[in-house]
Amino acid sequence: MAALAPEVRNLAMTARAFLFKTAPDITEQVDGKARMIGYSYGPKICRHGVVTMPTKTGGTLALPMPWSCRTLNLKTILEGTGKLHRPIKLKSKSDLENAALKSLLKAAIAAASTRPETTGQNAKN
Repeated sequence: MAALAPEVRNLAMTARAFLFKTAPDITEQVDGKARMIGYSYGPKICRHGVVTMPTKTGGTLALPMPWSCRTLNLKTILEGTGKLHRPIKLKSKSDLENAALKSLLKAAIAAASTRPETTGQNAKN
C-alpha cells in the first residue's frame, strides 16, 4: 500500500476499520501478489465475506458468492456480472455510509460465517 496515493491508503484503512467494526471476529488475509486483502472466517476463499482491492483512484470491495444475499436489492450498488465475485467501487469514505452497502456487507459476512469449507457438487451439508 506504500506505493498508493495517500487518499487511496486512507480510503483502504477506513474500509478496513469499517469491516472490523461490522464483523470484529473476522480474520484478515493479505495477498500481496494479487494486491488484495480477504476478510474471512477461514483460510479458503469459500469462507471470505469480502475482499478489498486498492486501486490507483480508490478501491473495490468484492463480494464472493453474492447470490447468498438475494433478499437485498443488489442492483443498486453491485457492478458487473461475475458469478463468483461482484464488485462495489469505492471513490470516497462517504461511499461506506451507504445504508444498502452496510446491509449487504453484514449479510455477506454473516453468510460467510456459516458457509461450509467446501463448495460445489462434492460439498457436504
